[in-house]
Amino acid sequence: MVGAGFRFVSRLLRLRLWAAGLCAAGLPLLAAGCTQHLAALTQLGAIPRRAAVATRLTTPGAALDSGMRLTSYEPEHPDMLPAPTPTPVSLDAIFCLAAERNAQIALAREKVHESDLNSQLAAKGWLPTVTAGVGYYRHEGGIQNEDGTLTRSSFGALYPNVDLHADFDVREATIARIDAERKRWQQQGELSRVNYETLLDAAETYIDLLSARRGEAVAQELDKYQRDVLKRAEGSAASGGKVLVESVQAELSGSAQASAKLRQQGNAASAKLAYLLGLDPECPLVPVDETLTPIDLVDATPPTPELVARALTDGPGVHELQGLIAVIDRGMAELAGPKRFLPTFGLCLTEGYFGAGPDGVLTGSNRFDLGVQARWNLTDLFKAGDVKRIAESKRRQVELSYEDLRGKLTLGVRESRDEILSGREQIGHTSEQIRRASEAYRLSKLRVDENVPGSSSTEVSLALRGLAVAHGSYISSVNAYNKAQIRLLLLLGTAGSCRSDAAPVITELPISDGRQVDARHGR
Repeated sequence: MVGAGFRFVSRLLRLRLWAAGLCAAGLPLLAAGCTQHLAALTQLGAIPRRAAVATRLTTPGAALDSGMRLTSYEPEHPDMLPAPTPTPVSLDAIFCLAAERNAQIALAREKVHESDLNSQLAAKGWLPTVTAGVGYYRHEGGIQNEDGTLTRSSFGALYPNVDLHADFDVREATIARIDAERKRWQQQGELSRVNYETLLDAAETYIDLLSARRGEAVAQELDKYQRDVLKRAEGSAASGGKVLVESVQAELSGSAQASAKLRQQGNAASAKLAYLLGLDPECPLVPVDETLTPIDLVDATPPTPELVARALTDGPGVHELQGLIAVIDRGMAELAGPKRFLPTFGLCLTEGYFGAGPDGVLTGSNRFDLGVQARWNLTDLFKAGDVKRIAESKRRQVELSYEDLRGKLTLGVRESRDEILSGREQIGHTSEQIRRASEAYRLSKLRVDENVPGSSSTEVSLALRGLAVAHGSYISSVNAYNKAQIRLLLLLGTAGSCRSDAAPVITELPISDGRQVDARHGR
């Protein structure tokens, strides 16, 4: 016995050693195969490189490929990663990408899909329940007879059958169908709200990104002119220009701080915009627009009542609340009609083989059972008034929500229109301010260059300060104007397509003498 056990253990150890040897021999082949498979997956795009996280948007309205993966493969050595490739974006592309790739919009859209499925399921509420099974019954012991005596018996029964059972309540089916439609309209309204807020947030973030980049560019350009003043002031420091040197140095420090802040604001806007568009947050976004300029998306010249009427007809959430009110009214009308007198119908139909007999001997034959029943719920007569008042309260809540929405749309249209009209005037004033400040700088610099009596570098520095203030006012005015245009566009419900009706406004504003800034709306 001991010898047999030893031989068995020895064979088992030899088998394990052979298996280990085969695995070790196959490891190089396995590694080579995995390497080739990984390279093939990378070439096919199943494991994309970090630099290829998104399709470039070089044309307005272009959207990312729906099959593009946004996950990235992390190699063992992060230092080997290529730098993220900047992704150009435009206002048209933002409307497309936010509507197609934003997670919150996708979640709201999926909830609408779920409500559609629930509506389809509620429409099938009339289908009966059909089951198939088998039952066995066995009895041993006493049974009481009609006269009270006891009889000892032994019998059994076998019943494989198909059972059809249905309880159909017309009122409950109507309530379930109406409730499913109501929830569907509610989810549609939620989708409309999320879509409006997300598109507005993404478009305004894009405008903030343009504003930050434009402000940073202006600050860098003006910094060069301040350094020219500093160089001139340092040359005249021996004759009392020390105060001017310190003043210009302070201006340069403030300009550097402003540039750093604008750069941080631009990076933050780029990261937020990437999140809103469903892109890789590490992929920098570069605006297609060359500079920040006024954009005309909507004609704000019509009277306010006309714009308000358009918003109350096609604005976000209007159709959804109107549909919700219509569903509630239709449901209340149906339940107040003849349907309230209908009973609950019950149907039970069973057919199958039925075997029964004494002891263990069963004799069988086909068995068919049918039962039909109609029941009226008398308790509903006492609750009908309360149920009706609850339905009326829900309808009133929807009406109040609809009135509140109309008020918000009216207010938003009025504010946006007034801000657009006022913004045009402000942009005109700030443009004139930039031109005059630029001319003041040119003349003061010319006076210093020609050594005109009474001229000084302090005069040039003050002119540059005025020019910086003028550019800041212009950027702020254009920022508010463009955001008002976007709000009005969304409030009127005319931003459903991927391409907006943007009309470029061509403006050329000088930064300084002899230097023109092309302010065309880059498309």
